[in-house]
Amino acid sequence: MLRATGLEKRYGADRSNIALLSRNRAHWIMADLAIIASGNVSIPLFTTQTADTTKYILEFTEARVVILGESANWAEVSDIVPDTVDIVTLPGVEIDRPCIRWQDMLDECKGEASAFEASHDDVISIVFT
Repeated sequence: MLRATGLEKRYGADRSNIALLSRNRAHWIMADLAIIASGNVSIPLFTTQTADTTKYILEFTEARVVILGESANWAEVSDIVPDTVDIVTLPGVEIDRPCIRWQDMLDECKGEASAFEASHDDVISIVFT
């Protein structure tokens, strides 16, 4: 599982918005839980939405990261993801641009625990429908 510690180390626990673009799969759930457990906010993206819609969501939420799994719309969406937004690829996903591999993030924080402590009024997700 993508440990919350990896996200917390890279992006802090200060409610950074982290987008998640992937088909429904086990790693989607693990990444979503890691985002929340790291003290950040999950921004789910649909694998069928247009590049314009995705661009709007990424800009509106000021997303710092896109966690990318298999996605039918990646070819279209990839052109609008700013270079300032990190891309973390889930296992089995290879792309032709700089990214952070899921396994590399796991390796970076092996044996470490997240310091974030949740509160009952934390924002954990912003869903666009």
